[in-house]
Amino acid sequence: MVDDRRQWWDGTHARVVSVEGSIVRLSEPIDAGLKVKEKARIIGLFPGITTNGIGPPVCRKPTQDVVLRDLVLRGVNGRAGPYMDFTYSAVHLVHCFNARILNVSVFDWPSDGIGVQGGKDLQVTHCQVSKCGGNGFHPGTGLGRSVWSHNIGMGNSCDGLFLCGQVNDSVFSNSVFTYNGNSGIGGVGEFDDHHNVISDNVCSENAKWGINASDGVEHMISGNMLRSNSRGKPGVYPALRLHNTKRFLVQGNRCADDQDPPVQTCGIVESGDSDWNLVSGNLCVGMVEPVTVVGRHSRAEGNLGI
Repeated sequence: MVDDRRQWWDGTHARVVSVEGSIVRLSEPIDAGLKVKEKARIIGLFPGITTNGIGPPVCRKPTQDVVLRDLVLRGVNGRAGPYMDFTYSAVHLVHCFNARILNVSVFDWPSDGIGVQGGKDLQVTHCQVSKCGGNGFHPGTGLGRSVWSHNIGMGNSCDGLFLCGQVNDSVFSNSVFTYNGNSGIGGVGEFDDHHNVISDNVCSENAKWGINASDGVEHMISGNMLRSNSRGKPGVYPALRLHNTKRFLVQGNRCADDQDPPVQTCGIVESGDSDWNLVSGNLCVGMVEPVTVVGRHSRAEGNLGI
């Protein structure tokens, strides 16, 4: 159960035990006061695979040594409209340690595809998520020491891969994110993300940014192919956005648009209160605005714009 103000962790996750006239009995008490004026409602959606417990990561007992592999999870129609909620992702692991998700495919799920909230020492590899109603992959709040590699996120409503808050010491590499409704890779740096590596990915033909980084510190973004993004609004979204970012190393990325006419007309753009970033050795072809830095101490060196 949720309303317009109480969703996600604040929603009540329960089973319907019985319906008698206008009375609906649930297996769990309502966690927060839901209000009719805030459009309180019962939603018949749930994760395909989840770990035990209710509530955010810090409130749950840790789960150790989970392995999910060689699975296919398929939803219906892939869209939940205003009810999209990451707590019913197809794979929704919470507060897991030493977990592995290998060779798992998710199609048409109404929320996120594969989400991991909290925990440490996780691997998500050789997975595919497409046409889901939320994000494809969702490294979630408080996750540390994780590796996400050799994955494909295609045609999802939001980001191909979305970094949630306080994600740290993690690697996101060697994957393909294309035709997503927002960014190829989004949320980088938001809500205290730090010390992550984003390398050797292909982010192509997404509606907005190839990679969207904002409000973060201490990340490495290198060796990515960012092609023909900004499909939703041609010319509006750069291939790589650095907004309110500090101490980022952005190196060896390739920005291009080979369409006629091109839609990705900006390459690597620093904005807002960004500073102390090093943008070097990047190649931006066919961009009206190849590389832009605004920070007093930021440096753009050895880049090639054609």
